[in-house]
Amino acid sequence: MFIIVRRGSVFFGKLCLRDEEASHVELSEDDRIIFTVRKTLGGGAPLIRRILYPGEEIGGAYPFMLTAQETDLTPGTYYYDAALECANGEFYHLMAPDEFIVSETISKKEELNE
Repeated sequence: MFIIVRRGSVFFGKLCLRDEEASHVELSEDDRIIFTVRKTLGGGAPLIRRILYPGEEIGGAYPFMLTAQETDLTPGTYYYDAALECANGEFYHLMAPDEFIVSETISKKEELNE
């Protein structure tokens, strides 16, 4: 599922972990979920990275927030995915990479003062 954010705006998201039968997946205390945004599918340095821990779960979901500074990227298409890194060293991709689209804004703060 693609994500669209406005450049320089706060974004609230959540990740839900379900197994093949759509049942909730419990994480071990030292497991972590990694949400990453990169410019290309081929790699490069992460532009945004969020680490989510088991204690942050609310109602079966792991909420996260991206700051206005983090989303202040050049408008265009980027790519994101999420992975599970287990305490025992196992690593699982939770989803296929998808588009993370940064759109330009129309109104600008400095224009409000004119």
